[in-house]
Amino acid sequence: PVIAERDVFGVENHAQSSDNIVPISKKKRMSVAVRNERVQLLEDDREEELHSSTFKPSRPKKRIAASKKSVFDNPLLKIVFFSGTTYILHLAASSAITIQGDYAMLLFFTFFCVGKFVFHPQFEDSTTVTTPPPAIINKLSKMKSSQKRGVSFHRNIVQNKSVALIRKSMSIANGTALIDFDEDEDEDEGTLESPLRYFPANGDPLVDLNCYSEPDAEAFHVRGANYLVDKKKVTSGPFIFPIRGVDLFLTDDCPEDIGRNSGILGGALRKKPTFIINFRLPWGNFICYFEIPSKFLPFLSKRYDPSFSGELPSMDSMSGAERATCKYLMGDDEHKKQTFKFIPKVIIGPWIVKSIVGSTPAIMGNKLPINYVYKPGEPSVGKAPYLEADLDIVASAAARKILAVCRSQTQSLTLDLGFTIQGTAEDELPEQMLFGARIHGLDPLHAPLLPHMPEIKN
Repeated sequence: PVIAERDVFGVENHAQSSDNIVPISKKKRMSVAVRNERVQLLEDDREEELHSSTFKPSRPKKRIAASKKSVFDNPLLKIVFFSGTTYILHLAASSAITIQGDYAMLLFFTFFCVGKFVFHPQFEDSTTVTTPPPAIINKLSKMKSSQKRGVSFHRNIVQNKSVALIRKSMSIANGTALIDFDEDEDEDEGTLESPLRYFPANGDPLVDLNCYSEPDAEAFHVRGANYLVDKKKVTSGPFIFPIRGVDLFLTDDCPEDIGRNSGILGGALRKKPTFIINFRLPWGNFICYFEIPSKFLPFLSKRYDPSFSGELPSMDSMSGAERATCKYLMGDDEHKKQTFKFIPKVIIGPWIVKSIVGSTPAIMGNKLPINYVYKPGEPSVGKAPYLEADLDIVASAAARKILAVCRSQTQSLTLDLGFTIQGTAEDELPEQMLFGARIHGLDPLHAPLLPHMPEIKN
């Protein structure tokens, strides 16, 4: 039957009665009790399966890479490749590579700053598949991301300041601002002492790092007595100036006349007459100290002290190298520029570094700016004189950018720095090493900040 109704607007609506409605599905719905009973049965079956000894969790299938056929599987190509390589090596054996002194010095300090990269291979058992917990995965991902950003430094406050200085110098060279450095922070002492620790007698060069020592002078080859005729070199005699110490400081100023700083060499610089070699790096100062024997002091005063009026000792009884040293100390800057010779040597390091650096002498002053500073002694207050040679190894913008990308590693090189005065006349031969220092694995990230420098009085 049809039931007619009127809506609020008076329109009739016709609807069928409920007896004629056809259901969409004839499936009967389960009661709540039946559903709960079936869920409980499923949970019991799953728990029993997990505790069963025969249950093995599914593992992801290992993807096996398709084998690629190499061109060297052909025996004929192997013979051709071997023959070509042998011919190229034969040609290379008869050739030589020469590097100018300034570039050799730049390469030397580049390798010194970079050090050796040591990669440790990781082995994984191919029969097992290990999935670390989510916490470890999250931690590893954070470590990798921090290493990519270059911020995985030590948490020590002083060391963070050292890193900030190095990174600041790099950012200045590259024209970018990588990090903000707070110059108002308290200057604490660094992890390295001043001067650096002397290398132990029975020390291990791979373990006892951040040390210095005096190398064997006989390991250097210098001009012999008849070099001007036969061009032969001989082993050197002992060093003329003994070593006093080595310092490494971090600073963004890299000042000249570092000798006016009372905090270098542990505060003992002016106790003995000293020759200072100040390497001015973009991120700090690397300093070597050598004692000047008393017999050379009159020649030093003759050149730099206007009040000197005494007579110079006779050089007749001196050796050729000692006479060359006296002339060097008395000579002007141009004479020093043409005779001050540097001999580097890599003792421990990659073979490629040894082959490039070599041990070829280089006249330091030809293209590398050197500034000499002399301070006379003050006997009334117990201060001895010193002569300082400031070597600006990053005078050019290109060299500064190259060194700016160098980041020190914990594994470093063992290097010998040798210096001598070139003999250009018969009475100045044979040559003899003036002084030298061996550096055992320096790491600038552990170096202290440069002590406060007093202002230069005009």
